[in-house]
Amino acid sequence: MEENRQFRILSALGIIFVVAGHLGYHFLDVGGLFPYYSFHVYIFLFVSGYFYREQSEDDIFRYI
Repeated sequence: MEENRQFRILSALGIIFVVAGHLGYHFLDVGGLFPYYSFHVYIFLFVSGYFYREQSEDDIFRYI
């Protein structure tokens, strides 16, 4: 399977946003109108759903 660098970058940005938010750095708040926690969880949901394959359910322990 070929590596998808765009989604690796998106995952890395999600991690950075989570850590920055927990540390109190709200550099993307846009004056409180766009809080950091309004999108970082959805980034992870989107990325994990993108890479989901039904074949992985055949051997769940290997998948985990």
